[in-house]
Amino acid sequence: MQLMEFAGGKIVLALEGGYNLKSLADSFLACVEALLKDGPSRSSVLTHPFGSTWRVIQAVRKELSSFWPALNEDLQLPRLLKDASMESFDGLGSSSSDESSASEDEKRFAVVTSIMEHSADHSSILSPTADDIVQPLAGLKIEEAGTDSQRSSDHTLLDLTNDDTQKLKQFEGELLVMIGDEESVPSASSSKDKNESTVFLSTSSINAHSWRLTFSSVYVWYASYGSNMWNPRFLCYIEGGQVEGMAKRCCGSEDKTPPQGIQWKVVPHRMFFGRSYTNTWGSGGVAFLHPNRSDTSEAHVCLYKITLAQFNDLLLQENNLNCGTEHPLVDLSSIDTIRNGNSILELIKDSWYGTIIYLGMEGGLPILSFTCSMCDVEKFKYGQLPLCPPSSRYENILIRGLVQGKGLSEDDAMAYIRAASTSPLL
Repeated sequence: MQLMEFAGGKIVLALEGGYNLKSLADSFLACVEALLKDGPSRSSVLTHPFGSTWRVIQAVRKELSSFWPALNEDLQLPRLLKDASMESFDGLGSSSSDESSASEDEKRFAVVTSIMEHSADHSSILSPTADDIVQPLAGLKIEEAGTDSQRSSDHTLLDLTNDDTQKLKQFEGELLVMIGDEESVPSASSSKDKNESTVFLSTSSINAHSWRLTFSSVYVWYASYGSNMWNPRFLCYIEGGQVEGMAKRCCGSEDKTPPQGIQWKVVPHRMFFGRSYTNTWGSGGVAFLHPNRSDTSEAHVCLYKITLAQFNDLLLQENNLNCGTEHPLVDLSSIDTIRNGNSILELIKDSWYGTIIYLGMEGGLPILSFTCSMCDVEKFKYGQLPLCPPSSRYENILIRGLVQGKGLSEDDAMAYIRAASTSPLL
């Protein structure tokens, strides 16, 4: 209220954040209410932490209280969410036997989807193990007392002794253990000499790890219809490298774990060959899947059971994008959109394989693939983009996949490819 007395009530509110529109709206409302009322506004969104999250909060407050004495004050124990929910979330990545894998995967996907949907109204609950805990440490830079270092506007600088620094490093490890992933969380990079001791946590590495940590526990089926039907070629996108016929190496996924399952399926979509040159295969067309269903078309697809994090890496590599992105291209919200919408979602504009398509469910998991946009399909139909048969080396990879994986005869595989490359695109 006192601020309203300045400048005739003309006040500019600069709110940091904005990553979650609902949280932004709630925060802005709280600020305006504080200006218009006598007392501070209470949060308009009632949230409750998980029991495991509350323990981490208490540990963080204890370790940092020597620098901020206000953290020594006792907090009233809030109503906690059932730890069973958190245990389900923490256990998403556990392995299961072949006999029970379908039901377990369905439970995993349902649990994470439920958390994502719940977070629409309770945004602070989403990813409490990463975003809400590790993120505040992202810009923390710690230097030994007495060092003369240039201060950066992007980081907080604290003067600490060597003993303090070691305690923080130890606390970082304890924090990651409490989060439940001590090995895969990027540790603080450190540099030492006799004059300084520095711990630096990269914002981008923690942001990237946040979504990868979550999506490494969520499985999907990736439906391949081109060269990835041949398992050794597909593994180049997971493990890195190249196979015979490829002129370009793949960097591979950050998670090198092979697919947890492989099966074949026929889908009601038209496969065709377009474009006339690629850096990987040279001259000739490459495979695309028409985004729309067609009752008169059939396409063979090889399904690979991979994590959503791996699917993002696959999509990034296919579109020649950097795998070190801080944000995923495909998240659970994207999957929910195409499951309940028109099954097509263009994520990357002006890209060959920037459109995600939903091909149904298998064993409780969504089947996803990527292809060209509907705009490009129209350009193919009317000659603005070339329809072109595949090169012999690209065709050979497809034949290997269909013969070794699907079990077709070589003649049947060749007939399938020839039909796809010569039939008119309707």
